[in-house]
Amino acid sequence: MDNIKYIGITGNIGSGKSTVGKYLASKGYFVFDSDLFVSQIYSSKKFQETKEKIKSLFPECVRGKNLIKKCIKNIIFENKEKREKIEEIIHPIVIEEIVNLKKKLKNNVKYKKKFAFFIVPLLYEKKLEYLFDEIWVVFTPISVSIKRVIERDKTEEKIVRKIIETQMNPLEKVKRADKVVINDKDIQSLYSQIDKLLL
Repeated sequence: MDNIKYIGITGNIGSGKSTVGKYLASKGYFVFDSDLFVSQIYSSKKFQETKEKIKSLFPECVRGKNLIKKCIKNIIFENKEKREKIEEIIHPIVIEEIVNLKKKLKNNVKYKKKFAFFIVPLLYEKKLEYLFDEIWVVFTPISVSIKRVIERDKTEEKIVRKIIETQMNPLEKVKRADKVVINDKDIQSLYSQIDKLLL
């Protein structure tokens, strides 16, 4: 039997999933952030074939040999068809990576922690619960999320709202979660909630 509990972390844009992930990593836990992995797909030579498919789908987002992620992001939340097409290209690669990482962790005798974490923003939307033993939802009120994303990404409010519209209602995610982390106060409050869940 596997001694590691594989935990999926999800929540809407701007909820603070990455902040939770960084804190867990600082405590020595394995953390996979699917957003960072997708950034590697855009930039790494290893994923050249995938990049060519994305380039042909978004020729207006190609600068030299590079794909401009922000350009793609702005298009896919206006264009449902293109969003679904890029998800068909990227999501199977992300799922394969998660499965492979779980196998590696299982065989890694040096990893002594009882939890391993995988940050997956669209975990519920893409029905990926089956990949994990437990789901933690990071919850933040939508108004707070919008403000954070505008400040963080220098993105227009209408684009942030469109992104939120494509995601499951955060309260529905809370209902489905095994554990909930509420991130609407200061960072210390967030950390203390995580510490309790790690006991």
